[in-house]
Amino acid sequence: MGGAIYVDSEPEKGTCFIFHYPVKLTDKKRELSADVSKNIKVTELENKTILIVDDDPAQLALTSEILVQARVQTLTCKSVNDAITALKNKKIDLVLTDIQMPEEDGFSLLKKIKSNPKTKDIPVIAISGKPNITSKDYLDKGFSASLSKPYKGRDLLELLNKHLNTEIIYTQQTSPTELSDSELFKLATLSQFTQGDEASLKAILTTFVKSTEESVAELVSYKEAKRTDQISKTAHRMLPMFRQLEIETTILEQLEEQNIDDEALHKKLEDLQKQIKEVIAAINSYIIG
Repeated sequence: MGGAIYVDSEPEKGTCFIFHYPVKLTDKKRELSADVSKNIKVTELENKTILIVDDDPAQLALTSEILVQARVQTLTCKSVNDAITALKNKKIDLVLTDIQMPEEDGFSLLKKIKSNPKTKDIPVIAISGKPNITSKDYLDKGFSASLSKPYKGRDLLELLNKHLNTEIIYTQQTSPTELSDSELFKLATLSQFTQGDEASLKAILTTFVKSTEESVAELVSYKEAKRTDQISKTAHRMLPMFRQLEIETTILEQLEEQNIDDEALHKKLEDLQKQIKEVIAAINSYIIG
């Protein structure tokens, strides 16, 4: 596609990745599929730069994709420190941040942004999978808005247009793209973010497979160290993409809630590893198919 990835790195501070996707402009306005049954025409987002902060690479790829479809330049960071570096070095129009992250969370990032006179007016939207925090809670803390994982592309774009004062227009209904789904996962929701672009869909799935394998290794390591708190955090990070792909989440939910005693934990992790192995095999089959 002729795109490029730029790396902005500072020793002991962190690294940000900048994704640039060239788009051929025409006289026709871009129509962007935001859910299965509707199109959204985005007319004024092309010159905006949005910073996405999330410790899950698959979630970063997913959120980036819907913004790329809207011609938005995106910067992605996996930590608060990386995000602060990006804010110092780049002109950012809006920040999308996960809440639960290692070391520092989204609330810490918000506090740092709002305490800096140079960044205090940048809208910050919380994107979180935490079910026990309400929209009002986020607003009370100072966020411009919030979005619950998993979310629809339409909902994200509506928030962007609201807080960036850009325009959004609904157009005619369209038919959903035909997809070959496995019994272990579903692609309908994920494909909304890629607008039928199979290469982009497979790229997101490839990132999901890699990050899931790394997360499973983390779970095993934390089990051996008897770190149930870290097991809960890892499960929390994995859940949104599992829900986005409609993968069975019962065991992950139990791990997140720390609702498993020590004796049952070993068996639950074995069952989860078996389930994920089957899911990854099915996804890899789709990717290479």
